[in-house]
Amino acid sequence: EMSSKTIVSNEKGKVPIANNEKTEETYPVIPYKKYNGEMIDKKRHGKGTCIYHTGEVYEGEWKTDRRDGFGSLKTSDDKQIYFGDWECDVFHGKGVFYNVNAKTTDEEADIKNIGKLMKFLVSYDGEFGSGKFEGKGHISFSNGDKFKGIFSQGIAHGEGSYNTSKGFETRGKWINNKLVQNI
Repeated sequence: EMSSKTIVSNEKGKVPIANNEKTEETYPVIPYKKYNGEMIDKKRHGKGTCIYHTGEVYEGEWKTDRRDGFGSLKTSDDKQIYFGDWECDVFHGKGVFYNVNAKTTDEEADIKNIGKLMKFLVSYDGEFGSGKFEGKGHISFSNGDKFKGIFSQGIAHGEGSYNTSKGFETRGKWINNKLVQNI
């Protein structure tokens, strides 16, 4: 039976989940400060808002005490961190991630290694798998450059294009974040 309650705290931080492939040891429930929303059997399920001990706020869909479905995660000072699809508490499906701690630069980037540029990542708009960039996506960097390409396990891995803020474009193939071939 579904109910709507406010829970003040969650001391354990772990509850069993229904999916046999993902155990509570693999995906422990993130301890939280306050939850307001729908519940089933004393677990967050349906729509609700959760405030974590870090001050971050998640608003969206829940399934068996996990962020699952569409939702939004913001910092304690209301800066967007992520909005999009979730599965078992991680980004999964389509979404937009914002790096609230992005380093700033106006220097021209060495596009031959996307991995070295990740500290300058401002946002990623695309597909996620198990919390990592997975599939097609677009990265915007703090110097105004943009990368559009294929990702696997969080790294550029496949065809893509890198566009500088000055209008230059490099099309190529990246393997393990490294440009290996111009197209």
